[in-house]
Amino acid sequence: MNYYQKSPQEIFEEFEVTLEKGLRNDSAREKLKEFGLNLLAREKKETYLSIFIRQYKSPLIYILIAAGVVVSILHDFVDAIAIFLVLFTNSIVGAIQEGRARNSLEKLRSLTHHKSLVRRGGEEVLISADEIVRGDILILKEGDRISADARIVKEESFKVDEAILTGEAYAVEKCIDPIKKENLVVGDQKNMVFSGTSVVAGYCEAVVVATGFDSELGKISKEIAETANVPLPLAAKINSLSRLIGISVGVIALLVFVVGLLRGIPFLEIFSATVGIVVSLVPEGLPVAVTIVLAHGVWRMAKAKAIVRQMAAVEAMGNADTLLVDKTGTITTGKMVIRRVLYKAEKFEVSGEGYEPKGKVENVSINRKANVAQVSKVSKDLDELRSVLELVYLSLTADVVHDENGGWKPSGDTTEVAIAVLCRKFGLDREKLEKEYKTIFAKPFDQQKRYIEASFERKGRKHHVFVGAPDFLSKRLKVDHGFLKDYHQLAKEGMRVVGVAIFDGRRVIDNALLAIDEEIRPNVDKSIKEAKAAGFSVVMLTGDYPETAKEIARKVDIYHDTDEVLTGVDVEKMSESELADKADKVTVFARITPEHKLKIVKAFQKAGKICAMTGDGVNDAPALQAANLGIGLGSGTQVAKDSSDIILVNNNFETIIEAISQGRAIYFSLKKVLLYLFATSAGEVMVLAGAVFVGLPIPLLAVQIIWLNFVTDGFFVVALAQDNPTEKGLVSVREIDTENLVDKLMIYRGILVGGAMLLCTMPVFYYFQEHYSLTYARSITLVILSVSQWFNAFNVRSRSKSIFLQKPSAWLLVALGIVFVMQIFALGTELGNKLLRLENLSLEHWILAFAVSTLVIWVEEGRKILVKVMSQRVKYKTAVAGEK
Repeated sequence: MNYYQKSPQEIFEEFEVTLEKGLRNDSAREKLKEFGLNLLAREKKETYLSIFIRQYKSPLIYILIAAGVVVSILHDFVDAIAIFLVLFTNSIVGAIQEGRARNSLEKLRSLTHHKSLVRRGGEEVLISADEIVRGDILILKEGDRISADARIVKEESFKVDEAILTGEAYAVEKCIDPIKKENLVVGDQKNMVFSGTSVVAGYCEAVVVATGFDSELGKISKEIAETANVPLPLAAKINSLSRLIGISVGVIALLVFVVGLLRGIPFLEIFSATVGIVVSLVPEGLPVAVTIVLAHGVWRMAKAKAIVRQMAAVEAMGNADTLLVDKTGTITTGKMVIRRVLYKAEKFEVSGEGYEPKGKVENVSINRKANVAQVSKVSKDLDELRSVLELVYLSLTADVVHDENGGWKPSGDTTEVAIAVLCRKFGLDREKLEKEYKTIFAKPFDQQKRYIEASFERKGRKHHVFVGAPDFLSKRLKVDHGFLKDYHQLAKEGMRVVGVAIFDGRRVIDNALLAIDEEIRPNVDKSIKEAKAAGFSVVMLTGDYPETAKEIARKVDIYHDTDEVLTGVDVEKMSESELADKADKVTVFARITPEHKLKIVKAFQKAGKICAMTGDGVNDAPALQAANLGIGLGSGTQVAKDSSDIILVNNNFETIIEAISQGRAIYFSLKKVLLYLFATSAGEVMVLAGAVFVGLPIPLLAVQIIWLNFVTDGFFVVALAQDNPTEKGLVSVREIDTENLVDKLMIYRGILVGGAMLLCTMPVFYYFQEHYSLTYARSITLVILSVSQWFNAFNVRSRSKSIFLQKPSAWLLVALGIVFVMQIFALGTELGNKLLRLENLSLEHWILAFAVSTLVIWVEEGRKILVKVMSQRVKYKTAVAGEK
């Protein structure tokens, strides 16, 4: 049996305490020894050295270490140092990033680090929250932070803000009576208080039933620790690509080595050729390329007001296909506002934003063709409604006040604040009203009666006002039938409704219904449509009731009549596999807990979805970390921010769409760089392996290959990373094929360009090694391969657009200038010739090298033309079929 199902007497008996005395001091000490301090789960401490060393456990890193060792064997220590420096830098960055989970747990622990008032041995004592034990009597007052989970045994108009756990903006009214229902979520356990939440109003005494990581907040801390190391998609793809590269390096090197030996090539010569192939295949610049692309993406996303905490998250943003949206703070502002008032069969719509007491109150029951009498009646009704609201305003204990920035902030219960804002929109002034009315009595909200009751006198006339739950008012005061009917209609629309009744001592003389809604962020519906057009499935998660959640989701185009809505109870009953089967049908999850959110994320991932999740509360932290991409809100808790990969500065849902757009563009940039590197490696390997297979000398030495890979590739990789995408239509994730970093089209293009490099290089090398020196032949081969790579950098900018129709890239032009000067240094100076073992070329041979290198352009241009022709044929056939 859960504690919320037990009576206060059963709780006293279980923990052997009384309300008047509390725990004995010696009993408290024994329990503290037995159960430990009231602290949240601590993660296992690791030294920074062990975290740093663990960064080297990756297939890609192993390959790069091997490349560094090979380069060292070749006595090229400068390049070896460069490789190891890249590895060292990456390890430092990785070690720093791993501290995020530790930060999350530290912030969680700070939520329970304070003093608490308890009753022990018949006395009220203030103790450290760490020393609270099960059985302690907590004494809670307005403004207190609750330091343990406890069962309420005494309360007076007690309300708690549980947003930190449930995500819901409104204060929760608490009670004492047992609740017999099974499997209630945190938000429905009305006779319980929970660690980390805070008291909004009233007084309470409660028996502590769970401390430390047994509390609801403690369970979240354990989940954060368990989900801290969920890899982003890019990490998995890099590992997969690295394994593929490693296998390719081994197979190709072994094949070339064996073929060379079988052809009778001397051992040292074929070994040297094999080493050259290994150096060609190992993408020394890959970590640098990925880092540069993502770092540039981080800067671009920061301009779009999305702060990236992990660089790999940039790629994940463009790669995700499912957006799990936390309702409060993302879809809505978290502010309660009155949007509709029903009074005397008239319907009034209320405009305005948030807590700003500005807005219009317009009658929507009357049409434009209304006659003078009808308009006059509406005006009279509005004046009478204003008189009713004067009494309501005086009955409230909450209001809105100016903040330090000149804006408005709530003071008191959120529902009462919403009513106060409405009263102010009618131009009411509390100070003036207090002078006009004499207060006979004003009782705060009564938890049992479910309403506020107050009485005022003005000019000898008494006014008795009731404000509260419409069904309770109807039962208590016997308000007319239409009152309840209108209430049920508004409730069906997902609104929270407050009833108002004015009583003259004998009967109800006036009544009204105030429909409260959670304020929806501007343009959210438009942004969600854009997200769907971009290939995203948008799903809303909330702790709110199903009907309310469904209506909000419907308003912003998340929910449609054919969609399913699941509650926390449904999620609890279903296995992850069963939930995964519902991934394409459910668009709203209601009445869910932190555990449910985590299960939902895992189920969607099991269904093959790449999940991005938004959140701002402590309750979101485990799911934010478990998601492929956690998106925290700038106004959210520090725990949520520390658990996120990306933080939205302005809390705006539109920023998510902008970030998605940037993520897609960045992903395409990353694939451009990878295509460039892949084509480079393919061309070099084809040239080296081809020479071995046909019995020619090795066309390039290892030091010359390193020059190609580090110098030529290095500058163009930087330029391609900075180059803004020239592609249009990067709207849908399907258009950029996010399944693999190297997709089929990239492989096809890489082999095509590599083949072109082979065709333009081998005949020239064969001719020059026959008629000139081997060093001269290697020199012109190096120039041809270098220039081919220069041209290919311009090729990879677009999948379909001709190189001659693209706007020139300043970054690529600068890179071209730099590598051209460096190539002149390598071949045209004595130092360059000595370092790279080259000879200077004559002018006509430079021209020849440039001319044959253009083959990579013509091959790609031919492919692009073919793609366009085939695309037009498909469109034509589709159009013809449609006409038939």
